[in-house]
This record gives sequence, C-alpha cells and structure tokens, in this order.
Amino acid sequence: LKGAAASLVGVAARQYTDLVFTVYPGAQHGSARVYEDDGASYDYLSGMYAWTTLNYTRTADGAAVTIATDGAYPSLPPRRRYTVRFVNSAPIARASAGEVSYDGAEIAAAVTVADAAVGAALHLTVAFAPTPAGLAGAKGRLRRAQLAKRVLNEARENPSEAKVAAQTALSQLAALPQVLRHAAGIPGTPGFAAAAASVASNFTAAVAQITPLAAASHPATCVAKPGQDAVAPQRAAGHAWGAFARDAGACCEACNGEPQCTAFVYDTTGTHLCYLLSHVGGIKAAGGRILGTPTRFTRQQYALDLLLSATE
Repeated sequence: LKGAAASLVGVAARQYTDLVFTVYPGAQHGSARVYEDDGASYDYLSGMYAWTTLNYTRTADGAAVTIATDGAYPSLPPRRRYTVRFVNSAPIARASAGEVSYDGAEIAAAVTVADAAVGAALHLTVAFAPTPAGLAGAKGRLRRAQLAKRVLNEARENPSEAKVAAQTALSQLAALPQVLRHAAGIPGTPGFAAAAASVASNFTAAVAQITPLAAASHPATCVAKPGQDAVAPQRAAGHAWGAFARDAGACCEACNGEPQCTAFVYDTTGTHLCYLLSHVGGIKAAGGRILGTPTRFTRQQYALDLLLSATE
C-alpha cells in the first residue's frame, strides 16, 4: 500500500505521543481518562495496559490540573506532549509550566507541556486574566460571521469588500478571532477585552448590513409545473382557501412571502384562484392547474440565516 492507504496500516498499534484534554465551563471539579494498550496483541488481558487520567479543580482565578498515568506496557511512550484547553475562557495570564496560547476562533486558552515524563504525575496550575464582557456566545457568532463572509464573497456582494475605504462590521467580526489570538499574547493590555466587547455590537451591525442585501437579492421565483395539481393538500395557516391572483407569477410571489408556504396551486380556468399550501401529499395531472414551489434560496439570504442562527 502507498500514500494515504499506507497511513491506515497499523493505526491501532500507534502510540499516543500527543494528548489533548479539553475542559469545558460549568463544573468546579472534573476528570477524564484515556485507555491505552499496544493495539496489537492480547497482552491487555494480562494487565498490560494503562489509563491516563486528567483531574482538574477550578480555583478563584484559574485551575489546578493533574495528569497521571496508571499502568504500563512495553510500547507505552516514556515521554509525551500534553495540552490542556479551557473552552470559553479568558487568556491564561500565568502557568506553572509549559507554554500558553489562545485560539480566537474557539475562544479557548491552552497550556502545552511539550516533553513530560509519562511515568510521573504532571501538576499544573494556571491563572486566567479577568474575563471580559462579550465572551458568552462569541464562538458561535464569530464562526457564523466567517461563514457568512465566505458566502457573500462567492456572490461578490460582501458589503465589506465594496467599501474599501473603511472596513465594515462583517469584516471586522470575521477578523476578530485573529485579533483575539494576537491580543491574548500581550498580557496587561486592554486589547483583548476591547475585542471581546466588540463582538456583540459588530454582530448587530453585520445583521443590519446584510438584511437589505437579502431583501433585494432578486425577485421571488418559483418552479412551476403546468397541468399538475396537489393531492391531499394542506392549507397554509392564516390564509383563506383560495384567493384571487392576477396570474401564476402573483401566486408565486404570495407563496414566497409566506414562510409556511411550501407549494401553491393556481387555477387558470377562469377563477384565477391561488391556493397557498403548507403540505402536499402527492401530485396528480389536472388541466387548468399549475403546481408550483417557491425558490427562496439566495446567497445573501443564506448569509443572513447563518448569522441569525448564531443566536439560537
């Protein structure tokens, strides 16, 4: 085997030279453990295996962490790299060992000990910088902003790209993960707190920017099928069973304007009635009828939906 296929051979027997533990907010105490054996034999039945356990306790300004391995087997690495990540956290101001880092996209602080002895317990204490306003919910908003910006870039209608003189809210919001990562590496400066505090205001401004783009993206369109009718239709709530429409295009526009409408039927025989439907049980042939479905998707609307879903 060659290439990617070859990299899959013997995966179970590869030993962990790098372990990453992620600590989520909420509990005052917690633990997690990883099981290991040689991945190639039945020696684990004879006790040849190991458990590596992380225990943490939150303190007044940080956390105390212990990582210890219980058990052994011949291929267990004597040394390895440990990383402990703290999600939805302010940057780490001090750590008793290792190097600290910050992931602005994940809103996560981390401490890494690159060369720790597996046979000895590792004790770490970390102290966090004060938690600024704006971190709650920031991860989802920043992620959605980056996705929305990418969608609008593909449509070449990003308001941030159209205004070169000054970056607008969506670009600023999408760039904040890099700003947070950089500011976290400068202890004692107000940059991180200011960047975190700007998430909410930039988010509100970005939604306000994209909303008119979505509204004006293009006229309502539908997929219309003349000569077809709905079987076992269900009326869209809040609408009369049949209302006059001048033509199928007007019926299409009415359906696009009603969130509950998933299909419509337009009668061309003289009544010119438009039926807005929330459900269609099937399709049948019928002269004098047009069965249509709305086409609401645009990149602009998709970008707006991405942003709004970050608040759900």
